Amino acid sequence: MAHLWGKLDLVVLAARCVRARARGTGMHVPRWVRGAAAVGTLSLTLGMLSTTPALAATVTIDQVQGTGDRSDMVNDEVTLEGVYVTAKYTTPSGGFRGFTVQTAGTGGTRSADDTASDAIFVFADGPESIYSDLQIGDAINVTGVVDEYSGLTEIKIKQASAITKATNAGDKPTPVTNAWTDFDSNEKRESVESMLYEGTTEFVLANNYPLGRYGELGLAVGEVPIQPTEVGAPGSDEAAAQAKKNVTISVGLDDGTNQGFFRDASKGYDARTLPYLEDGVLSAVGD
Repeated sequence: MAHLWGKLDLVVLAARCVRARARGTGMHVPRWVRGAAAVGTLSLTLGMLSTTPALAATVTIDQVQGTGDRSDMVNDEVTLEGVYVTAKYTTPSGGFRGFTVQTAGTGGTRSADDTASDAIFVFADGPESIYSDLQIGDAINVTGVVDEYSGLTEIKIKQASAITKATNAGDKPTPVTNAWTDFDSNEKRESVESMLYEGTTEFVLANNYPLGRYGELGLAVGEVPIQPTEVGAPGSDEAAAQAKKNVTISVGLDDGTNQGFFRDASKGYDARTLPYLEDGVLSAVGD
């Protein structure tokens, strides 16, 4: 079972009013108040106005993810309710520092109508103690700020109080079971970003170079990808078709540590056993 990795300060509220964050106050100032003050017809002391912060909007994961490569809710504070922890990353150093949650009852066979992912990574912007009490399978509520990091949509939290246990959550999520080739484009892979995956597709080992450095293996469906220019001249239709095929059949299998496997005392890394390799079994590209 694996996880698939493949906004504004001003928000319009009504025709005559906007929500804006006043510097240093966290308050909301109506447009008509700010406009009147600007022409000298009204003066006021900002400290006299209400500074009650707005509550985080309760949303679903698929609403946060959206159908594009970036969330439309970046920088918004949101709350996810009744979601399940499906992965937890804790390493001595250099790890992902966070956990993944998925919407209750989701997974299984995805259809063409499932255009937004039902899972998301939660990044702990602080020590691992923020989420150290969590266990895979826990149902939780989590409040944080929507963020994008290196193409991954995530929720960023800063303290343990952002997480509470959920009651009356739905059924636990299950892995996506489609054939990997059903996700033959970046758009389709975005639709399952961070979701559990446990398909029946058989993969071959396509690239073992990143294993020692990143704990990752390159896999492919049925055959090893080849350079597009081996089948056609640069810019030709044949080369373009091979490049598209390479994307369709390829996937990275990562152990989730975000660490290499070579001893590096300066980073606190110790030599570790490589993942995915069985004693006495030689794994080579093409296997």
